[in-house]
Amino acid sequence: MVTLYPTMIPTLLPNSQLDQRKIHHPDVLGLNVGDEIKVKYFGRDPVNGRIRLSRKVLQIPVMQTNFDTAKG
Repeated sequence: MVTLYPTMIPTLLPNSQLDQRKIHHPDVLGLNVGDEIKVKYFGRDPVNGRIRLSRKVLQIPVMQTNFDTAKG
């Protein structure tokens, strides 16, 4: 759960939005309750009105390597 400002009701930040890698629990990233993290605010979901947040969009993209470069 994430709180953007002190009087705000905590908002869910799904594990899928915490990191570019697939994780099952925030402990894997060393995150603990009370830690401050940077997130991007995408506004409210037009269907259900929930706040949309992401931490993974602020991370540097993982480089993909092309293993098919050696052609003989």
